Amino acid sequence: MAKNYQQSGGMIEVSNKGTDVIKSGSVVMVGTLAAVVIADISAGETGDGFAEGVFRLPKKGGFSLKAGTVAMVKDGVLTDTGGTTIGVVWGDAADSAPAAAVKINMFLPGTLKDG
Repeated sequence: MAKNYQQSGGMIEVSNKGTDVIKSGSVVMVGTLAAVVIADISAGETGDGFAEGVFRLPKKGGFSLKAGTVAMVKDGVLTDTGGTTIGVVWGDAADSAPAAAVKINMFLPGTLKDG
């Protein structure tokens, strides 16, 4: 095995710099990378987040999502405007659905812009 191997990259460290617990299953940003928190992380503590996979994430009501389109999140909730791109919608979700499946950190060609 390569001597410089560190890990498979499926998880990333998440630091809670806030005052509230980050709940398991919450989507948070680590720089420009989306992470889904594995277990609750208390204020001032560090835990792990999944950096790959498909997760059902809460979405705001009133808009539908189509599989294969860009998924955006704002304040931990999928949104249709004003959010940060976190991946690709993995299954259709009606406007009344409370959540949608998203493959995090997978991006569609042409959706990312160079700085």
